[in-house]
Amino acid sequence: MNSPLRLPKEEEKLKEYIAPLNKLRNYSYTNGIDFLLDLGRRLRRLDKEKKNFIYRGDFITLMREMDLLNESEAAETFMECDYTNKGFATLDQLIQRFRYPISPLRKRAIEDAVTKADLNFDGLIPLDYLEEIWDGTVQDYLGDDKNAEERKATFLEILRNDAEHKGYVTAEELTNFLWVQSLITEDEVDFALTVRQAFNLDAPPSDLILGPDDRRFTANLPPIVDED
Repeated sequence: MNSPLRLPKEEEKLKEYIAPLNKLRNYSYTNGIDFLLDLGRRLRRLDKEKKNFIYRGDFITLMREMDLLNESEAAETFMECDYTNKGFATLDQLIQRFRYPISPLRKRAIEDAVTKADLNFDGLIPLDYLEEIWDGTVQDYLGDDKNAEERKATFLEILRNDAEHKGYVTAEELTNFLWVQSLITEDEVDFALTVRQAFNLDAPPSDLILGPDDRRFTANLPPIVDED
């Protein structure tokens, strides 16, 4: 069986080049569930004036410091979001571009969960609320899951660590965290239903539920080699 992170050998020789943006996206598979969360936080900290911008030089330096991209790869990636060609990019757009594509079913579940968790409509989500979520309905749904308590503690620690707002995570941070969790969960229907059960959400629209022969977006996709 082919690894989900590698192309079949007969295709590898033809597709050795991976665009830097897609190379960065693929790290979501290999650098841990907190990769996108941590990357987003580091990028936000570079925006000292809180204007939702990042400069080209700062981005390139960070990519090199994190050993994710070399200078030319980082410059190429940044250029895709530097729409005015003035050396800066909007952080919202840049971070969204770093998310590995997922199916509408997974994406809708994440969006609905984050919206539900934004209790005060201010983009800040209480960690206490997330702890209640993982203590309650998700435990009931998973049943006799011996690792549920340990996983909950791990998730909370990951979200709490380096959080700018004590006791809270931002909507973007929770989105990034759930996004990678979705990538490493092979069965997308199971992921969507688990999230919806946990956050007490309604069932997804029927047109978002894919049949077994039409699950083109799963965690078993090979790395993206071409950007649409």
